[in-house]
Amino acid sequence: KRTGISAFYIAFVLAPLASNASELVAAYHYAQKKTRASISISMATLLGAAIMNNTFVLGIFMLLVVTQGLSWEFFAETLTILVVQCIMGYYGLLEKHTLFDAFCIISLYPASLALVWVLEHNGWD
Repeated sequence: KRTGISAFYIAFVLAPLASNASELVAAYHYAQKKTRASISISMATLLGAAIMNNTFVLGIFMLLVVTQGLSWEFFAETLTILVVQCIMGYYGLLEKHTLFDAFCIISLYPASLALVWVLEHNGWD
């Protein structure tokens, strides 16, 4: 409250950026070399950080739901996260990444928002 920044933005924007700053800086430095090997290392760094963070947060969230007896009302969001993680896992297994792969990966964010909307409007919330 002292900064005037909403707690939502601190929790979902600033905190993840701060906790993942080292991965972002490392990936940026690898990508600046513009070699096939350095781009692959950069992609693997970001992919590993994203999957680790999503798995960790989902695990903590599930632990809180179970231990605190909370109601589960986030099926659509959880399913979407798992779908995106599986797709990203597939991309992580590829030996070579193309510009088309980059566009597919970038499109996962709007596609995940659309999937959540479709699931929630069809009673899967």
